Amino acid sequence: MTSNNPDWRITVNNNPELEDLRTYHFDDENDVESFATGLLCEGITEFSLYYNDGGEWVEQETNPYDFFTTIDDTPFPLAHGQLLPNLSRDVAPEIIWSLAQGNKDALGSIDNEPAREKAERIFELLTLSGAWDEPESLSQEGCGEMFGDEAPWRWEDSDDMASVEIDEM
Repeated sequence: MTSNNPDWRITVNNNPELEDLRTYHFDDENDVESFATGLLCEGITEFSLYYNDGGEWVEQETNPYDFFTTIDDTPFPLAHGQLLPNLSRDVAPEIIWSLAQGNKDALGSIDNEPAREKAERIFELLTLSGAWDEPESLSQEGCGEMFGDEAPWRWEDSDDMASVEIDEM
C-alpha cells in the first residue's frame, strides 16, 4: 500500500481492459517494477513510468526488456529470443515485444518495409513452431496471473489516488 507521498507511479495508456484503472502509485521501486513486469506479461505495453524527483513527476524512459533479466524470463522466450536480435536495429522495442507476445497486428506498426517483411517471415516460422503455445514462464515468478481473483494485486482507491496493494507471496 502506498503512503500519501508515493515515489513512483505508472500510468496505463489506452487499454480498454483497464479503462477505469488509470494511474497506480507505489512507494517502492521494486513494487513498481514488479507491477510493470505483470503488465508486460499480460501484453500491455502502453504504460508510462514516472518517479518523484523533489516533488516533480519525471517520466522514466523504459524498454519492455528492461524489466526482465534474460530472454528466458519473458512469457514466450522462443519468440522473444528470435525477434529481438533479428529486429532490434530497425524496430522499436515495444513493437518487438508485442510481436513476441503473439500480436500479429503489430506487424502493421513497422514502417520499414524490409524489416516488416523480415518480421513477417520470422513471425510465420514462430507460429509454425508453436512459439505461442502455453508459455513455460507463466509459472515462473514475474509472469503469474496478473488480473482476477488469484492476482497478487488489489486495486485501492482513496482520496482520489489509485494505488495498488501487493499481496506477499
